[in-house]
Amino acid sequence: MEAWSTARIELGLTDSEWLDMTPSMVYELRKRLLKEHQRQELLIGIIASTTANFGFCRPDTPLSAEAFMVHPMKREPLLPVTGEDVRAAFAGFKKAS
Repeated sequence: MEAWSTARIELGLTDSEWLDMTPSMVYELRKRLLKEHQRQELLIGIIASTTANFGFCRPDTPLSAEAFMVHPMKREPLLPVTGEDVRAAFAGFKKAS
């Protein structure tokens, strides 16, 4: 019943839409919904942190937007970019004549 209520309330699916989907399809929709929640929380967090950091009683250490997020985004470590990476990124473009 929990899966059905999640599909109905969170994803807005009808009974027939939900029954026609595979579990992996529902999972992908839930991942997309989480990304949308994170985006909205980040935008609100930017406003909240800016207000807090520049307000009358600002904190000693600045607050980040992520401090106001319920579902913080996972940060992946940045890898160094190599010349091969740059070439691969531009490999599909046509050369200028």
